[in-house]
Amino acid sequence: MLLVFLSALLAGTAWSWPQGIDEILIQVAQADIDVQQFFKALSKNDFKLLPEYYSKLAVHRTILKSGADILKNLKIPENAKSIQEVLSIQLDKLLFKLRGILPENEPQAVKEKNTNS
Repeated sequence: MLLVFLSALLAGTAWSWPQGIDEILIQVAQADIDVQQFFKALSKNDFKLLPEYYSKLAVHRTILKSGADILKNLKIPENAKSIQEVLSIQLDKLLFKLRGILPENEPQAVKEKNTNS
């Protein structure tokens, strides 16, 4: 949904993406999909899938935190500030959801699984 919105918004702009913003956009979309799948599994009481989603979401949280920092420091043209703001809002929204799902200090088992992957 966000990607469709940004594509429509970008149609009228005459600038190129700053390097790295496309990766942030992809990570935001993938994290959003995984958050939705997590809640879908939770609503269906499919608890055996939750550890897998916890691991994915922990990785997304780390990537999105660094992506938020990168996005804040980007130098983009004035006519593209609205796109930067929309993406920043989406990043903050996802990080807020992830804070509600994941504990701040993730369990040792999740850390070990992430380092072994």
